[in-house]
Amino acid sequence: MIVPNAAKERFARLLGDQSKKRQEVHHHQQYTALTPATFRTLLDSGILNGVQFLTLGGEVDADDLRRFAESSAPRQLRSLTLYRLETDPASLRFSWRLSANNLKELEIDTVALGDAGVADLCAGTLIPRDALAIRNAGLTSAAAVTLAGCDRLERLTRLDLNGNRIGVDGLAAILASPSLDGLEQLNAAGADGLPLAILSALFAAPPRLELNLSNGLRILRLDRSSRGPAKLFVSDDRYDHRPLNWPGEGVCPEPLAGLSFEQFGFTPTTWKRLRAWLSGQTRASLTFTSCELRNDDVAEVLKLVEQTAPTELDLFHNAIGVNGCKALANSPALATVRLLDLTGNPIRLSGAMAIAESENRGKLKTFRAASLGRTLSVAERKKLTAAFKGVKVYL
Repeated sequence: MIVPNAAKERFARLLGDQSKKRQEVHHHQQYTALTPATFRTLLDSGILNGVQFLTLGGEVDADDLRRFAESSAPRQLRSLTLYRLETDPASLRFSWRLSANNLKELEIDTVALGDAGVADLCAGTLIPRDALAIRNAGLTSAAAVTLAGCDRLERLTRLDLNGNRIGVDGLAAILASPSLDGLEQLNAAGADGLPLAILSALFAAPPRLELNLSNGLRILRLDRSSRGPAKLFVSDDRYDHRPLNWPGEGVCPEPLAGLSFEQFGFTPTTWKRLRAWLSGQTRASLTFTSCELRNDDVAEVLKLVEQTAPTELDLFHNAIGVNGCKALANSPALATVRLLDLTGNPIRLSGAMAIAESENRGKLKTFRAASLGRTLSVAERKKLTAAFKGVKVYL
């Protein structure tokens, strides 16, 4: 069992002073682990009656859970956390029989619950009104389907299934569930791999739903926070730039205001599939941050620019040099770009001048190359700024 750290020193006094038990055993932020024997002592004393926030963990066994479930202690619970329980999943059935009508949040973390345990939970009486988190519990798509079919979860606004392998089918079942159509936040990070395969499910999510499909440092996010088309963010911040292929063929199911990649490794297949997926998209901003793009990759970038006609092209912190800048400058595709960011690239003065003197930069209004500015003399800065007549230059 885990109870407030400050309360540990008071237990001897509290056991003899029942009048203070309600305000002394919760409303603390620091916690310390106690033995099952202490838990039993507290349960027998009645101190747990009226507790609103409680965390159980460690070696609490089936008999402890049964006695707790049959006591009056859970009636005032508003938040219950089961963390790293070492008991077997079948013993957890006692927990699902708790009578906690005021329960708003139930968190189950690093407990061997499994799909069968989720079925037991949905058949029990311990149903939270607001938030349910079942993390790192060995769940598969079957558990997600069970949750999706549980009518008693209809009041949930937050569902967290991080650390489980519910898969595309499981995620799709939750998103299509009438019982869960009130969700405002869904965390469903997979156990491994960048979750690109669930792009279709991401776009199928209701506009009001905040859907987080991140997995550690791998993130896939669709931002619908502003009016108008959404922005898609794809990140793989493992710093190894492992090549990743864009999933399947198909096309993007809705217009985008922007598409952003960070720490993403590109292959020829990735570029080809990405172009196919963006078929019909126009004016979406394109961002490639820290993707290790080099001069040879600029040709692939320009194919996307020519296809989608973005007003903003952000190539921040890559490895594009002078030849890459010349390729950008010589391409008619540059004509639609109003903002070009080459900060953090080794473009040198000659590369920036190629952009400045390009006949294809007619609509360019903003040019950024902050890292370049530190290498230029005052005279060179003046020369470059003058060449970018009519353009705001940030060096």
